[in-house]
Amino acid sequence: MKKIAFITTVTLIILGLGLTNCEKDNPNLEPGEFSVRMTDAPADYTELNVEIASIEAYNQNSGWVMLNSNTQAINVLDYKNGAEVELAHVSKATAGTYTQLKITFGSDNSLTYEKKTEIGGIVAYAEVTTQLQWDGPKEIFISIEEEISSEQSAELLLDFNAAASIKRSADNYVLDPVITVLEDAKTGLEGRVTGATNAMVMITDNESSLTTYINMEGEFLFRGLKEGAYDVIVYPGSDEINNGAQSEIIIQNVLVREGEIRNMGTINIGS
Repeated sequence: MKKIAFITTVTLIILGLGLTNCEKDNPNLEPGEFSVRMTDAPADYTELNVEIASIEAYNQNSGWVMLNSNTQAINVLDYKNGAEVELAHVSKATAGTYTQLKITFGSDNSLTYEKKTEIGGIVAYAEVTTQLQWDGPKEIFISIEEEISSEQSAELLLDFNAAASIKRSADNYVLDPVITVLEDAKTGLEGRVTGATNAMVMITDNESSLTTYINMEGEFLFRGLKEGAYDVIVYPGSDEINNGAQSEIIIQNVLVREGEIRNMGTINIGS
């Protein structure tokens, strides 16, 4: 997800990271375990392949602790609308308080997207793959607050915001990862859009806004929301509008309750 300071043509929920405190009664982890997982909000790209070289966490007592030093090649857009991938897992992590997560990227990062061309009135689409340039150091630091002990474990869920992470500079695409922590992955909003194959969904509570794109099945999902009322706005792609779809649909005052993924059902934006 991304804060709608601007609207790009893609969304990469890095996007994008979530943190959940896990007590000893957590059924998924044993005490002392440290797990890092990643999800993504759908983006208007075909693929976003990134190379992650290592993942470390900063322990206030002992310094940086390596969680995974194996290079991983990941298509971020495979993990959208609730799908997740595990980036690191340590069964017996060093005890202490962890305040930062560091993700180091490699050099093999690429973007695949559909390019539209028009020749003699005929519109054609072709997939184009380009190597991503890098802007600045290849390290991303994320603030966390987690305690590891013989009675406590940690599970981080990271949201990789694809749309906000890709910037265009002249003819080049630049990777500048935007990754956030989903502090409450169990509170959110989901639904399905029909009548469009390339719709953007925005939600707003009048203080901030988030956007995502539907997947191939028309589904969308927001996680990590605060409890409250949201306006939901669905924007179809320009091609769908040209074919008769509504320019936008606004659904007001959709209530989201803490600890619940609210299902909005089906939203039809066709003619």
